[in-house]
Amino acid sequence: MIGLAGVIMQAPPIRTEVVYLDPRDIGRSVAMGGVGLFARWRAKPIFGLEADVRSGSVRYGRSSEVTVSQDQILADLAALLYLGRGDVAQFALSGGVGGMASIVRYGGSDDATGRQTWGSATFRVGAEAEFLFKRLALVLSFRAYGVAAVRSGVKNKGELLGRTGDRVLAPAPSFATMLVGSAGIAYRF
Repeated sequence: MIGLAGVIMQAPPIRTEVVYLDPRDIGRSVAMGGVGLFARWRAKPIFGLEADVRSGSVRYGRSSEVTVSQDQILADLAALLYLGRGDVAQFALSGGVGGMASIVRYGGSDDATGRQTWGSATFRVGAEAEFLFKRLALVLSFRAYGVAAVRSGVKNKGELLGRTGDRVLAPAPSFATMLVGSAGIAYRF
C-alpha cells in the first residue's frame, strides 16, 4: 500500500541563544503539525516492510519583532510484525532506523536573518493499526523515536549567526525522544 497521512510530532523545543524567545512560548515540548508519505509491503502474512517520510513545522514567538520557525523532515525504514490479522482490521508492532533533517530560521527586529541546519540519526518503535476496505485502508500509527544529533555539525548562515557561525551550536539536545502520531489513508494494491 501507499498512503498519505496527517502527522503530529511532540518534540523538545529549541533552546537558542541567537534571539530572545519568551519563556511562555517554550515549555518542555512543542507540537508540530505536518504531513507524511509511506509505502508498506507485506513480504509474509506476519511480516512487512515500510518506507516512511514525515514532516513537522512550528513557529515560536508572540511578537512581530522576532520570528523563529522550526521544520523537521524525518525519513526511516522499518519492519512490521503483524500480531493481529483480520479481514477488517490489522495490528502491528514496528521498529526501524532513519534520519532527520532539522532547519531553524530566525528573523530579527532589524531585518537580520539566520538559518541553522543539522542532521540526526533516529531509532523508532511503534504500534500500527490498519482498517481495511476494498481498495483503501485507514492507517493509524503511534511511534516513539530516539534522536541522536551532533550539535557541532550544524551549518550556520545569516547575519544573526555571524560571518562563520563556528561557535553557534545546534539549538537541540544531543539525545532526545519524540512521540509521533498520524492518521492517514492508503491505496491497497
